[in-house]
Amino acid sequence: MSRGNPHIVQLYDHKITALPHGGYEILLLLEYCSQGSVVDLMNRKKSFNEPEIIRIFSGICQAVKWLHLNGIIHRDLKVENVLHNGTEFKLCDFGSATKQVIPKGVALSMEQIRLLSNDINKYTTYAYRAPEICDLYHTKGINSKIDIWALGIFLYKLCFFTTPFEESGKLAILNGKYTIPTTPVYSKNLLLLIRKF
Repeated sequence: MSRGNPHIVQLYDHKITALPHGGYEILLLLEYCSQGSVVDLMNRKKSFNEPEIIRIFSGICQAVKWLHLNGIIHRDLKVENVLHNGTEFKLCDFGSATKQVIPKGVALSMEQIRLLSNDINKYTTYAYRAPEICDLYHTKGINSKIDIWALGIFLYKLCFFTTPFEESGKLAILNGKYTIPTTPVYSKNLLLLIRKF
């Protein structure tokens, strides 16, 4: 939602109206992305070739870089939140975005953990969650690194049309245990990039 960043859906205007019985109505005028989402592309194809993957992924990395430089954590990076306007792939859905950072080593009270858990469950997608938000008791801290983890899951999904922890769940996420499918076949460099996340 930044003016001038080609990889983030543009916000053109907004209107906030107080409702008579409390609360607000918020209207946003956003850029129209005529080609739909990456999921729409995935539904039409059996797989992406490597140049397609790199094109999509590099654009979203640029969007995340811009967010992080501005102190924003997206928290819900996934293929469903990437649109295509015919020219660029664009990150959207900032309803989960936050500037909240919890430093490493800070122990949270039970009430803080409950509130943060509710927030995480409401605003993040399980298959893309980083270990530090799967287990709030280990005081690993929460910062922009959760988006970096999600980028790794995003890249894996672009390659294999599934997430690495789809079948194995929370324990595999906490331990970072996953396998790389043998098909489709991609370059060693692309597979190494997945492993770096």
